[in-house]
Amino acid sequence: MITAIVGGTGAGKTSFLVYKLKTYVLTERRARLNKCIAKIEEFNKARKKPLSKPDRAPFYANFDVSIPIGYKKTYSPYWLNPYYFGMPNQGNETQPIMPYGVAFLTEMDRVYDSHKKDLPAMASELSNKNRHFWLNIYIDVHRIMNINTLVRDNLNRVIEILKQEHEKDELGRIVKTTWFCREFEGAAKYLQYVESGEKTYTETTYEHVGNIFKYYDSFECAKEFLPGETENFSLLELPSKTNIKKLPKNIAKLYNPAEPPEYRKKLEED
Repeated sequence: MITAIVGGTGAGKTSFLVYKLKTYVLTERRARLNKCIAKIEEFNKARKKPLSKPDRAPFYANFDVSIPIGYKKTYSPYWLNPYYFGMPNQGNETQPIMPYGVAFLTEMDRVYDSHKKDLPAMASELSNKNRHFWLNIYIDVHRIMNINTLVRDNLNRVIEILKQEHEKDELGRIVKTTWFCREFEGAAKYLQYVESGEKTYTETTYEHVGNIFKYYDSFECAKEFLPGETENFSLLELPSKTNIKKLPKNIAKLYNPAEPPEYRKKLEED
């Protein structure tokens, strides 16, 4: 089953993924671990080289997250690079995931980008056949139309997050988060709603008691804004306070209001 979580920036997509992961960890981790090990042992009977068995429930994520499961104990999912997520033996290198696995993947617009051609067979095949390996897959995206149609047509559910609200105590600490959602049975129902405004959805809410942000770094992308090791932050003064003619060419060009010749070069090459 593939579920797409859609919503604008700041709507609460990643925090909702963490909430879903926590729910699986607290309610299904033992059952999924046992089923996973039993199925791998069954597969190994017909293999020369046995497959490895997991040491914890087969949950996967492409972001750092840790869920408390008892006194001084936590559960962390296995790491999964979404560019290597797919069916093995399809011509691409993969990170094969285990049976009864559940994957939680963020920013999947980039991986399943509908504007780029030739989605790897490993990805399209996985979207077609994931139920045969007892998998559940959760992806978050900004827009459903950004997803390649080979994956989009296989979405079993779309959850649109309208907003998230935090309840805080007298010290300003988050004690509860609520997500207000609309849920659709597949991408076709969602697109029908987008195009016509027809109510093809069910309104739902989800609540998490406690501070959901304790389990992951909601500002993990901050490091992406850091300049390279040979660069630094920009600290330029306003033009009115600068003699631009005396500046080096590589600095003076930053005051030129015209579009740089190379600005769209990469876009055109793509």
